[in-house]
Amino acid sequence: MAREIFEETGLDTEEITPLNLGSIYNWEDEVYEEHNFITFVKHGNIVLNEEHSKHKWLDIDNFIKKNKMG
Repeated sequence: MAREIFEETGLDTEEITPLNLGSIYNWEDEVYEEHNFITFVKHGNIVLNEEHSKHKWLDIDNFIKKNKMG
């Protein structure tokens, strides 16, 4: 997974934690499966392209606030 993250973002990761959730969706007559995870990045600049236009990169504090249950 670290290799895929690097290929897609150019970022080196320190740790990858699967969230054990995701989604399956259809796009252009194909079925895709998406997996969600948390990763900590060693360093680098985050640049999202058109493929990632609906993705969000959050620091840990904002991730916790956005995903707080209850």
